[in-house]
Amino acid sequence: MDTTLQQRIEKALAAFPAKGRIHWQVDYEPLSIDTFEEKVKAIFTNYFDADYVEQNFALPEDFRIFLMLCPAPLQIPHEWEVLYDAQKILDHLPDYYNWYDQKLLWRRKHNENQKSDTMWLHFASWSDKHDYLIGCDRSSKTFGKVYDAYDDHPWMEDSELLNRRKSKSFVKFLEKW
Repeated sequence: MDTTLQQRIEKALAAFPAKGRIHWQVDYEPLSIDTFEEKVKAIFTNYFDADYVEQNFALPEDFRIFLMLCPAPLQIPHEWEVLYDAQKILDHLPDYYNWYDQKLLWRRKHNENQKSDTMWLHFASWSDKHDYLIGCDRSSKTFGKVYDAYDDHPWMEDSELLNRRKSKSFVKFLEKW
């Protein structure tokens, strides 16, 4: 584990109470990072070839460290901005893909995949329009970058998502959040 990254993430998390960000009270045990990764891979095999997932799925190191350190979702009280923990990301993942996957699944079925057909995790939201996504596909130039999917998603033709990069890395996003 990169200790410099871990220190930056710990510092950002430690600053959150002063910024009004609090952890939700949850009634579940935090997922281990290995369990989280295995469950995410299993979900992704519904949308991508299993070999592709095995070969290309990876959590960016800074995001992986965050998931190991964050015991529950973070939220600004009375605001719509939420940063999810591993369990909430996993809970939302099938819904997120099912909501947007029609064209993605059609292209997969007809062997017409596009460069944009890559793996993403929805890890935070703001309002009902902003979903923050992190690229988790090593084969893509979006790997490790954070995007604001403002009423958009990465699999839509002519998506504007790639023009709305929020941060070059998760740790930079976290430090600004």
